[in-house]
Amino acid sequence: GYLIIGSTVEPHGSYNNSLLIKTDAVGVEQWSRLFGGAEMDRFFSGQQTNDSGFVLAGDSMSFGSVSDPEIWIVKTDGSGNEQWNKTYGNGSASSIQQTADNGYIIAGSVFPSATASDFFLLKTDFYGTVEWMKTFGGPNADYGYSVQQTSDLGFVLFGSSYQGEQPDVHSAAVLIRTDPQGNMVWN
Repeated sequence: GYLIIGSTVEPHGSYNNSLLIKTDAVGVEQWSRLFGGAEMDRFFSGQQTNDSGFVLAGDSMSFGSVSDPEIWIVKTDGSGNEQWNKTYGNGSASSIQQTADNGYIIAGSVFPSATASDFFLLKTDFYGTVEWMKTFGGPNADYGYSVQQTSDLGFVLFGSSYQGEQPDVHSAAVLIRTDPQGNMVWN
């Protein structure tokens, strides 16, 4: 079957809750679940886990600071029932993958200031407890989009970096390779 993730939108156009839909092999809905609170909550990435549940990543303003989005991870069982829900500080998760040790690697962007952002890699155990977090980037806007674990148990992170004084004028694709502890090997 298929996993569909996203966010619901109220008629006035604001995000409301995060949505998880499970379909069969021909796209017929088997069940759907809503996650989130009273503020904006969004899923951008998800996958089925080794225990037949699901792990979902995005950002939330309901579970943490209401002034800024926080990195948000939700783990469910195979029927989409929430097992745990955690935030990890100011930022947004755009990619999540279960790792060889049954933990999770999460990538996205953190916002250290109003004018800058950095890539982040966050490694957790199976229960969402932080093992380490690394940030990469320069003085302007850097956005992490996707992460994959490599055959030597390191990670490769893809994103974009804006160069120059006007952050939206020139951007470059960036590929960062790390060791298993998230230390940069090359970019």
